Amino acid sequence: MSKAFQNGFLIFDKRWIHDNAFFSALSHAEFRIMVYLLSSVLRVTKKDKRYKRGEMIAYLYQENKLLIANVTTRTIAEKSRVNRSTVLKALDIFNEYGAAIKVDDKGDSGANNFYLLGFEDMNAEMDGKEDYFFVDSIPIKRGIKMPDAIKTFIRDNYKEKGLLNRSISARDQRNVFQLLFDKNIHSLQKQGGWMRQQGLAG
Repeated sequence: MSKAFQNGFLIFDKRWIHDNAFFSALSHAEFRIMVYLLSSVLRVTKKDKRYKRGEMIAYLYQENKLLIANVTTRTIAEKSRVNRSTVLKALDIFNEYGAAIKVDDKGDSGANNFYLLGFEDMNAEMDGKEDYFFVDSIPIKRGIKMPDAIKTFIRDNYKEKGLLNRSISARDQRNVFQLLFDKNIHSLQKQGGWMRQQGLAG
């Protein structure tokens, strides 16, 4: 995967990047870092010794289909050909917007932080799309930060099975999918009301 990135080839459909206000506002270095994270998504179904948090990552992919990158800032800097201070600044921006939600390893070094980037659609047959990256969510695509309440909910509940259930009938789940990707909700400009209804806003 890293070799593919270095050669300029990416494994995901990047046509949507060109119609994304968030991406358009990034510097060249920030753009490369974001693309590297997206190209480093892990899809593991069992514990992998290459990753220190492999068991957790495997669980999150199996149960919630969460798309996660688990790379050190040093590796990101090397692969993106930038210095670490640029990487740290970029990761803060991504986390602030909700494009890459950081989950701390609770250690001093932060070497094993991982980043929640989106999720794989469990019902792809419904619309033919397989991956939903947060950077392509409606708010971020428009250059608007993901609402703090949604970002906090994802970070606080990422271990819960069914966190990103997209079914309207799943009353016991806060429907994060709809809040981020449902064009009908956003076109009606009723996100605030919908968030209050879902218990994600005061």
